[in-house]
Amino acid sequence: MSVKKKTYCRNCGAVCGIELEVAANRVIAVTGDRENPESQGYFCVKGLTSMDFHNGEDRLLACRKREADGSFVDIDGESLIDEVAAKLREILDAHGPRSVAFFNGTHGYGTLSMPLTKSLLHSIGTPNVFSTMTIDQSAKWINHGRMGLVPTWKYSDLEADVLMVVGNNPIVSHMGKPWTGIRNNAAGRAIREARKRGMKLIVVDPRITETARNADIHLQINPGDDAMLFAGLIHLCINNGWYDKAFCERYTCQFEELERAVEPFTPELVAKRLGLEQARLREVARLFGTAKKASCGSGTGSNMSRNSNLSVQMLEAFNAICGGFRKPGDEVPNPGLLSGGIPPVFSVIPANRTWEAEPKAVSDASIGQTYGEFPTGILADEITSNSPDRIRALLVLGGNPVMAMGDPDKTVPAFESLDLLVTVDPRMTDTARLSHYVVAPALPYERHDCTMINDASYHRPFAQYAPPALTPPPGVLPDWELIWGIAKRLGYQLELKPAIFGASFSSLPDGYKLDMENKPEPEHLIEEMCRQSLVSFDELKAHPSGYAPEIEPVVIREPEEDDGARLSLMPEDVAAELAAELEEYRPGGEFPLLLSTRRLLETMNGSFRDAGKTRKRYAVNPLFMHPDDIEAHDLEGAEKVIVESRFGKVSAALRKDPTMKPGVVALTHMWGSALDEAPNTPLGSYTGRLVSLREGLQTINAMPRYSGVEVSVSAA
Repeated sequence: MSVKKKTYCRNCGAVCGIELEVAANRVIAVTGDRENPESQGYFCVKGLTSMDFHNGEDRLLACRKREADGSFVDIDGESLIDEVAAKLREILDAHGPRSVAFFNGTHGYGTLSMPLTKSLLHSIGTPNVFSTMTIDQSAKWINHGRMGLVPTWKYSDLEADVLMVVGNNPIVSHMGKPWTGIRNNAAGRAIREARKRGMKLIVVDPRITETARNADIHLQINPGDDAMLFAGLIHLCINNGWYDKAFCERYTCQFEELERAVEPFTPELVAKRLGLEQARLREVARLFGTAKKASCGSGTGSNMSRNSNLSVQMLEAFNAICGGFRKPGDEVPNPGLLSGGIPPVFSVIPANRTWEAEPKAVSDASIGQTYGEFPTGILADEITSNSPDRIRALLVLGGNPVMAMGDPDKTVPAFESLDLLVTVDPRMTDTARLSHYVVAPALPYERHDCTMINDASYHRPFAQYAPPALTPPPGVLPDWELIWGIAKRLGYQLELKPAIFGASFSSLPDGYKLDMENKPEPEHLIEEMCRQSLVSFDELKAHPSGYAPEIEPVVIREPEEDDGARLSLMPEDVAAELAAELEEYRPGGEFPLLLSTRRLLETMNGSFRDAGKTRKRYAVNPLFMHPDDIEAHDLEGAEKVIVESRFGKVSAALRKDPTMKPGVVALTHMWGSALDEAPNTPLGSYTGRLVSLREGLQTINAMPRYSGVEVSVSAA
């Protein structure tokens, strides 16, 4: 007999409410939960693939240990913790705290293990934290460090007159808020409702994406040309008075420097460089600059391309001069239910340039931390450095950095050289295959979770607590128990603090000290995490479909005193980067095309690629190419092609796609393998072979170019 259980999907940032049908401790059906007040029954194919994620034959049902010959044998969880803790103690005693590092992947966010790992690393005394954020989003962090930020954030689709979405396709990715203001779940419905009430949507993307099809204006430019675009839009807004003068005078600085820096970026120059009409540029500048409530934001596309730090800085400067934030007098639709609410007084958190302070990378003293993390682009160098403080032990939680980092000729040998590599993952990924220990974790429907890390992503006050709907298989080890067990054996006291993304452990107030003798109850730990919530944990538990209480709206007030904090519109290093953008950049010669990123609805980063529903539609990740480019490169009728950059090449199945911009092709990341692929296994094309971690990295965040990569395409 089957039973139905309420929970929420954890396969992407939308965290839609779902209902599981469970029989014999196995998920047999997944449907949207219509009683969930946030998602209202909406869920996508990724929610359906959660059955494969839990039930799939390739799921690890026991932890594994790599033998000397490279083979793996099963090992029970307690023995694994004993051996890992003993090896960590040996490494720490011999080489000190900087020899240990942690990498947090997509599936590590939102779990109990994330805040507990921060406590463990704080106890060890290592600053070595890396994550997927510095693979696809670190330009945002650099912008916060160089410009500052506004904690009341930007307008959403509920309130904006104009939204501008850059390098983001929320209808597919379900990752619009908080960056671009589009709701994460049912984004298409949200856009249609917003446009019906009069909101204008502007999309900047090299492809006619699903979101672009719903836009009022679509600017189809090359990946990496965003800085040029926004310099031109700022030029137009300033010259025509289409900006918020009062906001600029009160809350920004370096306006004159910005005005001088964008002076050369005339409509004539920008239109010619980007292949756009001057009238269209003028229309966008006027529409955005004169709107009462307009906000602009970027996704991973512009954050992974050429000059991404500059691109995001110029985008945010454009947003700032037009007053693209919730300001005094505006209501905040979602004040943050679990995080305890946002300050009701408008403020600016000024630029801090944390990377200029200690600690510094051991492989490159010019690189420091942002949001308490080192950039993943230097992880391989931090492992292979000649420094006595090089990384020798790495714990990977819910990610696959060997594939995600790219440049396998550099990445793979670095990971192979580690004295200890521990990976928490339910599948034998490339990183798991190189690991000394692989922890088979409890999966989402088998653990206690709450939506704290998604608190700011909802368009209304909302939270959900999800108890386990299934009993974990006997051989798995919940990831938080791994962290607790290691800390216990090493003699450390763990302290649970709020899971505030990017905040260093020491900057947070005192938290809840765990019992280090008797294993805590995970439900109690969730309750402790929610202590600062605007609602009680009992209320959360009493609403299995999620809780959306009626809370008095927060109305932002003017500060009583001017604290002097300002948004820095044009620092000197940004001005130098922008001046260099005047030199025309165009791919050509041996590599005349630009390879862009592309999200698939069925996958989330490296997850769900092997799910049955995904494989039915995508046996491999095809190369998408405009019909005109196919004809121009004599590829008509070709089924397979060779995609080559200056750093490597891959073969790919060719797919004709008229939504692509001519001159731009697309492959989805995280397919194929960074290791030697097994014979006759169609894993797809690994784009990491086209990426370099050796040259062309950006300053500050050591960001490689993952999108807008110069390539050639030829018949296989």
